[in-house]
Amino acid sequence: MIPALSMAPATFSLPYRADRNYVHSADIFQAFTELARERFAPGAYLKSLVLRHKASRQLRASFAAEPDPIGTFSLQAGEQEVRGALVETDASIGRRVPYDESRAVAAVVAAVDSAAFISPVPGYTAFEHLLVAMKVAGGDADREAWLCQVALLGPLLESVPLAVTVTRRLRLFHRFAIAQGGTDIGSACATWRFPQ
Repeated sequence: MIPALSMAPATFSLPYRADRNYVHSADIFQAFTELARERFAPGAYLKSLVLRHKASRQLRASFAAEPDPIGTFSLQAGEQEVRGALVETDASIGRRVPYDESRAVAAVVAAVDSAAFISPVPGYTAFEHLLVAMKVAGGDADREAWLCQVALLGPLLESVPLAVTVTRRLRLFHRFAIAQGGTDIGSACATWRFPQ
């Protein structure tokens, strides 16, 4: 049983990245990973994340029902799964951090409908590797893609090579299978923006 204190809402303090004016999904993923490990167990992880739209203000993780969440999540802590809602608050984002994924893009090995890293690129998280691989496998690494859903069977490992394969294309919507170390570990979905 998870203690009630662990179920208190958590307000994140997230930055904008580079010239983006929305919260990057890699920062959301990292915030949930830290929340899961700090509140529940060292091996706890973000099992699923659904983002309905981009957030331009700070976010709060709520373990109670919310009237207008921008997304939902679940954390896996041992045998227990904890679900919640992701809420955009009124708090503004006061900092911006640099971000350049060009070294990761240069290191990914692309094939038809797939992309893989032979080894992790230093300076990027496993989730950032996932996002880059999805953009490359989707066929347009230069166009902005937006992660709208990820579902994992286990935690993403920082030191294990990652690969993705497109399993479905529907116009600008793509579904991907995710593998690490040759083992299927989940799926993700993303949409691409129309060229400006």
